[in-house]
Amino acid sequence: MKTLSLTMLSLFASVAHGQPTAVPRILGGATTPAPSWMVAIGNDSDGQWRNYCGGTLIAKDWVLTAAHCLEEAKLDGMQVAIGVSDLSKPHSRIRVDQIIMHDTYLSGFIRNIGTGHMEADSDIALLHLSTTSKNNTLPISAKEIPADYNNGSRFSAWGYGGINPDASLASPQLLRVELAFQGFRDRWMYDNTQTHIFAGNIAGQDTCRGDSGGPLTDQSGLVGITSYGSQRCGLGQPGGYTFAPLFRDWLAEKMNAVSLTSHQLVALPAGQHSWVSYTVLNGSAEAITLNGATTDAPAMRNECPSVLAAGEQCRIKLRFDANFTPDTYQLYRLRLNATQPNGASQRLDASLIAVTTPRRETDAAIAGGSSSGTESHNASTTSSGGGSIGLLGLLLLPLAWRRRA
Repeated sequence: MKTLSLTMLSLFASVAHGQPTAVPRILGGATTPAPSWMVAIGNDSDGQWRNYCGGTLIAKDWVLTAAHCLEEAKLDGMQVAIGVSDLSKPHSRIRVDQIIMHDTYLSGFIRNIGTGHMEADSDIALLHLSTTSKNNTLPISAKEIPADYNNGSRFSAWGYGGINPDASLASPQLLRVELAFQGFRDRWMYDNTQTHIFAGNIAGQDTCRGDSGGPLTDQSGLVGITSYGSQRCGLGQPGGYTFAPLFRDWLAEKMNAVSLTSHQLVALPAGQHSWVSYTVLNGSAEAITLNGATTDAPAMRNECPSVLAAGEQCRIKLRFDANFTPDTYQLYRLRLNATQPNGASQRLDASLIAVTTPRRETDAAIAGGSSSGTESHNASTTSSGGGSIGLLGLLLLPLAWRRRA
């Protein structure tokens, strides 16, 4: 367990380094009917659903998005809208029951909290849907080597995010913008990523905050995942998009294996406590033996059987007691062993960032856990230009993704 002051971290992270900053990021686009595979990711809180990132339906029960969209994620309340042209109109949504972030990205994110250093390598993640979608999916592009692209290659970027340079305005309607290929060379001198393709370079045409995680496509399928770009959108600088074909094997592995929710974040006023649920999902075709669940959190409830059947899921809950100094966070770990019938074993790891916030007189008790519904219908929807959930946007955004501030 790690404790650190958010106030001090924010001060450290805000120091200027004389380097270009980058942010998540449709600017200069046009409204368009939503393809069946277009996804808006949001959080349902107090009866209002707010979208904060995009995604792509790549299988009937899997959505592909950017890992940085999930830095402040919590399974409870996370829902997706699929194939919706206008989010301000009534629409159905499906609950998310699993989060899988790429290990490389997640380890870098946790390692760099508070340092002001940012990594974009492997900015990719999967969301599993509690019920399968009836919509058509989008395949990953078969063009998987640099030689498949040239100066004449053009793409479409899609999103519900910011529509002005500082992303203070967002669109509930799906927008699409055409972008030109700009190579695979790193466009940001402080970013060592080797996992991105770059597109754009025309002023006024760009992805922007809130478009993060959304698709970059060509006629062959999904090419990229909106990842990062210039701090002010539409300045004519190419944006970085996680190169989806590079991760074809990783996707196949994760969608067809046992998984543990990679990461969650919870914030509670001082003096309260919450149980946070982690999903163990067996996506393989065989029963898996589970054992050795350990954590450094204050308490754990293991609701999983010793053998988890193929296609089934179970929950492990971690308790967080917000009895630390306000504006500090604790980093907890959860580990679990999963063994296949042939004896092959793997360790599953998860993290929990738990934040203690100042107590207010009006604070009510907060209960942890996961949403029981499998699908909900729009009661109230707002569109956010930001690339994160917003619960701790003012505290945590400066820590790890200042490029998206």
